[in-house]
Amino acid sequence: MSKRKHLSLLLPLFLSVGLSFNTLAGPVCGDGTPEPPEECDEGGDSPSLTCTNNSDQGDGPCTDTFCGDFVTQSTNGEDFDEACDDGPSGSAECTSDCSIVTTTTTTGGSTTTTTGGSTTTTSSMVIPTTTTSSTASPTTTTTASPTTTTSSASTTTTTNGGGPTTTTTATPTSSTTAATTTTTTLAPSGDQTVSDVPLEGSDDTVTITTEKGESISNVSTGIAAGGPNDVIFPFGTISYTTTSAKGGSVAMLFEFSSNLPDNLVIYKVDEKGKYTKLPKDLWTKIDKRSVEVIVTDGDGLTDQGPKDGSIDDPIAVGGDTSGAYDFGGSSGCTISNTQSASVDPIWLFLLAIPGAGLMRRRLAASKRASIS
Repeated sequence: MSKRKHLSLLLPLFLSVGLSFNTLAGPVCGDGTPEPPEECDEGGDSPSLTCTNNSDQGDGPCTDTFCGDFVTQSTNGEDFDEACDDGPSGSAECTSDCSIVTTTTTTGGSTTTTTGGSTTTTSSMVIPTTTTSSTASPTTTTTASPTTTTSSASTTTTTNGGGPTTTTTATPTSSTTAATTTTTTLAPSGDQTVSDVPLEGSDDTVTITTEKGESISNVSTGIAAGGPNDVIFPFGTISYTTTSAKGGSVAMLFEFSSNLPDNLVIYKVDEKGKYTKLPKDLWTKIDKRSVEVIVTDGDGLTDQGPKDGSIDDPIAVGGDTSGAYDFGGSSGCTISNTQSASVDPIWLFLLAIPGAGLMRRRLAASKRASIS
């Protein structure tokens, strides 16, 4: 058989063997043609977010990207948004399902939050707050910083002549004072009572109460200047604002820390400093330290503003000295400086009786003397 004939017989065999080897080698990742068992094949050497490439897999099949392949994809081949990817087992910063690890630790008043490689510390310490009423500026806040006091260890050695030696060691101590905040608020809106308001120019205080459902604000005190000469004002002037029904009246209670003056009078003080005496049907003395005053929205006397549901009423509580003088408080003597215009006749009759008897005795004695 000729050589050419042998070659023609072997050619189909070679082709068959070549095809068999190509089939056994399988698909090529990166040729752009997805072939089983490839999950994808986008061609080229550059990987995408969803599919590996030839440089990733060598001659193996292309596969979809996935959580745990050590490559972070915002959307991988499994249609999942990865926050991180540290492999199938994860790490201290990244979980095995490709989520960032967040750890929160609370110690005392501080909270430490660790997210991935970042750490944030916040303080949740509650600072105590004390609220009191005063005539100072509307709101004053003073904060004292925390303080720490530490005493170091000390050693004292005492020798008693030639006797034994005593050594005393003091243990170091440490103390911490927490931060404190004191807030002074002057009659915030909504308060029915403002307590212990210091009065200007004296050591006394006053507590002001409005009717239930109303509120007090803008409380201030001052020295009574320019008032009537025959009236004393031991508590100075008291200014405040109270809510009311539009055009309505409100009963205001004033409770002082000391006794009210004798011959009590109440004056309205307008914004120009003019003093106007309030009639007695507008106020009532409750006890020796308390007085109630009726004020009316927009009445032109107790409130000189419009009828707007808000009453501004500066007042001065005084004692009238024009008809009496007080010597020493509520239990002292009071001497009137007024004189009676007439004398009761009965006093003249009573005074005349002893005089008439005396005259009769003198007449009788004179007669006896003349007879003898």
